[in-house]
Amino acid sequence: MLSKDPLRLGVTLLEQRRTMVRLVDWDRPEGTVRLMVVDLPSELSVPRDPLLQKINRLIEEHQPDLVIGDFNAPRRSRAFSQLPAGYRHAFESAGQGCGYTWPILVPMLAIDHCLHGPRIVPVRYELRTSLSSDHRLQVFDAAIRP
Repeated sequence: MLSKDPLRLGVTLLEQRRTMVRLVDWDRPEGTVRLMVVDLPSELSVPRDPLLQKINRLIEEHQPDLVIGDFNAPRRSRAFSQLPAGYRHAFESAGQGCGYTWPILVPMLAIDHCLHGPRIVPVRYELRTSLSSDHRLQVFDAAIRP
């Protein structure tokens, strides 16, 4: 995550078997935005559905404004089709065109995601190529409700 505004690391909500879910506060001029940053394992032997269900429970419990990260799970995963109330995929709210994020040269899978809660008003979502990663860069422009 890149920001010109201050970021403050918060509590780690889940850390197990190459899985990390952490809260981050993003201090914006409009107010603080609560982020949940997710990094799930890429190994195919790790079942995604139980992890995605845990993340959904964490979203319900902590009510972050944005949930971002490398989920290593397709957007159409069962748990992703049942997001907590008020949450949506940024791509579905404000994106267009190809929504696939990996691999960078021939994007075939949508495994990196940005979910937004009810305080966030989507404006634009796009993916950009970045040579610093094998994933495409997610860019989400949005307004923040007070």
